[in-house]
Amino acid sequence: MKKMVFVFLTLALTACGASDPGDLIWSLSSQRIIIVQDNGNVLHSEERYITYDYSLDSLSANSKNKLSSIRTISTRLTCQEDGTSYKLTITDGSGIGRVYYSNNTACNDTSELYFIETKDITTLIALLTS
Repeated sequence: MKKMVFVFLTLALTACGASDPGDLIWSLSSQRIIIVQDNGNVLHSEERYITYDYSLDSLSANSKNKLSSIRTISTRLTCQEDGTSYKLTITDGSGIGRVYYSNNTACNDTSELYFIETKDITTLIALLTS
């Protein structure tokens, strides 16, 4: 009987959308983060893109802690036609990078892409630039 209740609860949680958390974007081998902020349509083209580029040794403890907590997501994806969006590249010690996108950029085929919460990115940028 206990097994049946457990199976039922597991199925119920799965049906409600509960799932395992996504993958962490920062690992022990991560060495660099580059964030490209795309401000969408702006009056002056030089204001469209802002790039943040940090190596491991230039990150504060707070930035490292935040990076270590950010996970990929597969739900709450949206498509924003114009406005601020983000692209992150995390590079490891061998120079191999993985690209992540803010969850408001899921406009086309998303099957091969990795997304993270936009609010996690904006919080990270605030830590990086403080």
